[in-house]
Amino acid sequence: MPKLTKELLLSLSETDQITAVIKEYNKCRKDAKYCIETYFTVVDKLGNRSPFKLYPHQIEALISYQKFSNNITMKTRQMGFTTFTAAYILWKMIFNNNYLIDIISKSQKDSAKFIKDIRGILYEVTQNFPWLCESILVDNVMKLGLDNGSEVYGESTTEDAGRGNTYDMVCVDESHEFNTLIKIRNKRTGEIKEIAVGEFYLQSKKNNSNV
Repeated sequence: MPKLTKELLLSLSETDQITAVIKEYNKCRKDAKYCIETYFTVVDKLGNRSPFKLYPHQIEALISYQKFSNNITMKTRQMGFTTFTAAYILWKMIFNNNYLIDIISKSQKDSAKFIKDIRGILYEVTQNFPWLCESILVDNVMKLGLDNGSEVYGESTTEDAGRGNTYDMVCVDESHEFNTLIKIRNKRTGEIKEIAVGEFYLQSKKNNSNV
Protein backbone atom coordinates (compact mmCIF):
# COMPACT_ATOMS: atom_id res chain seq x y z
CA MET A 1 0.00 0.00 0.00
CA PRO A 2 1.36 3.49 -0.83
CA LYS A 3 1.97 6.10 1.86
CA LEU A 4 -1.37 7.04 3.37
CA THR A 5 -1.41 10.78 2.68
CA LYS A 6 -4.33 13.14 3.19
CA GLU A 7 -4.70 13.33 -0.60
CA LEU A 8 -4.95 9.54 -0.90
CA LEU A 9 -7.51 9.39 1.89
CA LEU A 10 -9.67 12.01 0.17
CA SER A 11 -9.75 9.85 -2.95
CA LEU A 12 -11.32 6.97 -1.00
CA SER A 13 -14.88 6.40 0.12
CA GLU A 14 -15.62 6.94 3.81
CA THR A 15 -15.71 3.19 4.44
CA ASP A 16 -12.44 2.63 2.59
CA GLN A 17 -10.85 5.51 4.51
CA ILE A 18 -11.63 3.84 7.85
CA THR A 19 -10.35 0.49 6.61
CA ALA A 20 -7.14 2.02 5.22
CA VAL A 21 -6.40 4.01 8.40
CA ILE A 22 -6.94 1.01 10.68
CA LYS A 23 -4.74 -1.20 8.51
CA GLU A 24 -1.92 1.34 8.19
CA TYR A 25 -2.07 2.40 11.85
CA ASN A 26 -1.70 -1.21 12.97
CA LYS A 27 1.16 -1.76 10.55
CA CYS A 28 2.99 1.27 11.94
CA ARG A 29 2.28 0.16 15.51
CA LYS A 30 3.77 -3.28 14.91
CA ASP A 31 6.76 -2.19 12.78
CA ALA A 32 8.79 0.77 14.07
CA LYS A 33 11.19 0.64 11.13
CA TYR A 34 8.34 0.85 8.64
CA CYS A 35 6.69 3.72 10.52
CA ILE A 36 9.89 5.75 10.85
CA GLU A 37 10.99 5.27 7.25
CA THR A 38 7.52 5.83 5.78
CA TYR A 39 6.07 8.66 7.87
CA PHE A 40 8.89 10.35 9.79
CA THR A 41 11.31 12.91 8.41
CA VAL A 42 14.81 14.11 9.22
CA VAL A 43 16.67 17.33 8.44
CA ASP A 44 19.16 16.76 5.60
CA LYS A 45 22.44 18.53 4.93
CA LEU A 46 20.64 21.32 3.07
CA GLY A 47 18.33 21.99 6.00
CA ASN A 48 15.26 20.44 4.37
CA ARG A 49 13.11 17.69 5.85
CA SER A 50 13.54 14.42 3.97
CA PRO A 51 12.28 10.85 4.44
CA PHE A 52 13.97 9.15 7.39
CA LYS A 53 15.90 6.25 5.85
CA LEU A 54 17.71 4.27 8.53
CA TYR A 55 21.37 3.36 8.23
CA PRO A 56 22.49 -0.19 9.17
CA HIS A 57 23.84 0.96 12.56
CA GLN A 58 20.51 2.67 13.31
CA ILE A 59 18.60 -0.49 12.42
CA GLU A 60 20.91 -2.43 14.73
CA ALA A 61 20.16 0.10 17.49
CA LEU A 62 16.41 -0.25 16.84
CA ILE A 63 16.62 -4.02 17.25
CA SER A 64 18.54 -3.56 20.52
CA TYR A 65 16.10 -0.94 21.83
CA GLN A 66 13.22 -3.35 21.31
CA LYS A 67 15.02 -6.45 22.57
CA PHE A 68 16.75 -5.10 25.69
CA SER A 69 15.40 -2.94 28.51
CA ASN A 70 18.85 -1.38 29.13
CA ASN A 71 21.19 -0.15 26.39
CA ILE A 72 24.54 1.67 26.41
CA THR A 73 25.69 3.09 23.09
CA MET A 74 29.34 3.85 22.37
CA LYS A 75 29.11 6.33 19.54
CA THR A 76 30.89 9.07 17.65
CA ARG A 77 29.29 12.30 16.52
CA GLN A 78 27.42 12.77 13.25
CA MET A 79 26.18 9.15 13.15
CA GLY A 80 22.56 10.10 13.74
CA PHE A 81 22.06 8.17 16.97
CA THR A 82 20.42 11.06 18.80
CA THR A 83 18.14 11.85 15.85
CA PHE A 84 17.20 8.20 15.44
CA THR A 85 16.55 7.86 19.18
CA ALA A 86 14.29 10.92 18.97
CA ALA A 87 12.31 9.17 16.22
CA TYR A 88 12.10 5.98 18.27
CA ILE A 89 10.89 7.90 21.32
CA LEU A 90 8.15 9.54 19.26
CA TRP A 91 7.09 6.15 17.91
CA LYS A 92 6.79 4.85 21.49
CA MET A 93 4.76 7.91 22.49
CA ILE A 94 2.32 7.63 19.59
CA PHE A 95 1.53 3.96 20.09
CA ASN A 96 1.49 3.78 23.90
CA ASN A 97 -1.04 5.62 26.02
CA ASN A 98 0.25 7.57 29.03
CA TYR A 99 3.85 6.67 28.18
CA LEU A 100 6.31 8.85 30.12
CA ILE A 101 9.88 9.48 28.97
CA ASP A 102 12.64 11.46 30.65
CA ILE A 103 15.61 12.79 28.68
CA ILE A 104 18.58 13.69 30.86
CA SER A 105 21.51 15.48 29.25
CA LYS A 106 24.58 17.50 30.28
CA SER A 107 22.63 20.75 30.31
CA GLN A 108 19.12 22.07 29.78
CA LYS A 109 20.29 23.37 26.42
CA ASP A 110 21.25 19.86 25.30
CA SER A 111 17.97 18.36 26.59
CA ALA A 112 16.02 21.12 24.84
CA LYS A 113 17.79 20.27 21.58
CA PHE A 114 16.79 16.63 21.98
CA ILE A 115 13.16 17.68 22.55
CA LYS A 116 13.44 19.93 19.50
CA ASP A 117 14.44 16.93 17.35
CA ILE A 118 11.33 15.07 18.50
CA ARG A 119 9.18 18.18 17.94
CA GLY A 120 10.41 18.59 14.36
CA ILE A 121 9.32 15.06 13.45
CA LEU A 122 6.06 15.41 15.36
CA TYR A 123 5.05 18.64 13.62
CA GLU A 124 5.44 16.99 10.23
CA VAL A 125 3.38 14.00 11.33
CA THR A 126 0.48 16.05 12.74
CA GLN A 127 0.44 18.28 9.67
CA ASN A 128 0.64 15.59 6.99
CA PHE A 129 -0.62 12.41 8.67
CA PRO A 130 -3.16 13.43 11.34
CA TRP A 131 -4.58 9.88 11.40
CA LEU A 132 -1.25 8.83 12.95
CA CYS A 133 -1.11 11.59 15.57
CA GLU A 134 -3.77 14.26 15.51
CA SER A 135 -2.79 16.82 18.11
CA ILE A 136 -0.19 18.06 20.60
CA LEU A 137 -1.53 18.96 24.03
CA VAL A 138 1.70 20.21 25.63
CA ASP A 139 4.39 21.99 23.65
CA ASN A 140 7.19 23.90 25.34
CA VAL A 141 10.97 23.92 25.33
CA MET A 142 11.40 21.11 27.87
CA LYS A 143 8.22 19.07 27.44
CA LEU A 144 5.97 17.59 24.77
CA GLY A 145 2.63 15.90 25.41
CA LEU A 146 0.27 14.06 23.05
CA ASP A 147 -3.50 13.68 23.22
CA ASN A 148 -3.11 10.05 24.35
CA GLY A 149 -1.45 11.15 27.59
CA SER A 150 2.13 10.31 26.56
CA GLU A 151 4.75 12.88 27.49
CA VAL A 152 8.48 13.44 27.13
CA TYR A 153 10.43 15.65 29.53
CA GLY A 154 13.91 17.12 29.24
CA GLU A 155 16.21 18.05 32.10
CA SER A 156 19.86 18.52 32.93
CA THR A 157 22.04 16.17 34.95
CA THR A 158 21.49 16.88 38.64
CA GLU A 159 21.07 14.81 41.78
CA ASP A 160 17.30 15.26 41.47
CA ALA A 161 17.11 14.32 37.78
CA GLY A 162 14.37 11.78 37.13
CA ARG A 163 12.63 12.24 40.48
CA GLY A 164 8.95 13.01 40.84
CA ASN A 165 7.56 10.70 38.15
CA THR A 166 7.58 7.00 37.35
CA TYR A 167 9.00 6.82 33.84
CA ASP A 168 8.54 4.12 31.25
CA MET A 169 11.79 5.14 29.56
CA VAL A 170 14.81 7.16 30.65
CA CYS A 171 17.31 8.34 28.05
CA VAL A 172 20.66 9.61 29.36
CA ASP A 173 22.15 11.54 26.46
CA GLU A 174 25.93 11.76 26.12
CA SER A 175 27.43 10.46 29.31
CA HIS A 176 30.66 11.18 27.52
CA GLU A 177 33.31 10.36 30.10
CA PHE A 178 34.08 6.88 31.40
CA ASN A 179 34.49 8.22 34.93
CA THR A 180 30.99 9.75 34.98
CA LEU A 181 29.19 8.28 38.00
CA ILE A 182 25.73 6.76 37.69
CA LYS A 183 23.47 5.03 40.23
CA ILE A 184 22.25 1.50 39.48
CA ARG A 185 19.45 -0.27 41.34
CA ASN A 186 19.53 -4.07 41.61
CA LYS A 187 16.07 -5.24 40.50
CA ARG A 188 16.27 -8.34 42.69
CA THR A 189 17.58 -6.88 45.94
CA GLY A 190 16.67 -3.22 45.58
CA GLU A 191 20.26 -2.27 46.44
CA ILE A 192 21.48 1.00 44.93
CA LYS A 193 25.15 1.46 44.15
CA GLU A 194 27.22 4.13 42.47
CA ILE A 195 29.42 3.06 39.59
CA ALA A 196 31.44 4.74 36.85
CA VAL A 197 30.03 4.48 33.32
CA GLY A 198 33.27 2.90 32.12
CA GLU A 199 33.18 0.19 34.77
CA PHE A 200 29.50 -0.48 34.10
CA TYR A 201 30.25 -0.77 30.38
CA LEU A 202 33.04 -3.28 30.96
CA GLN A 203 30.92 -5.34 33.36
CA SER A 204 28.07 -5.37 30.85
CA LYS A 205 30.39 -6.64 28.13
CA LYS A 206 31.70 -9.34 30.46
CA ASN A 207 28.16 -10.43 31.36
CA ASN A 208 27.03 -10.34 27.71
CA SER A 209 24.54 -7.55 28.31
CA ASN A 210 23.73 -5.23 25.44
CA VAL A 211 26.10 -2.30 24.96
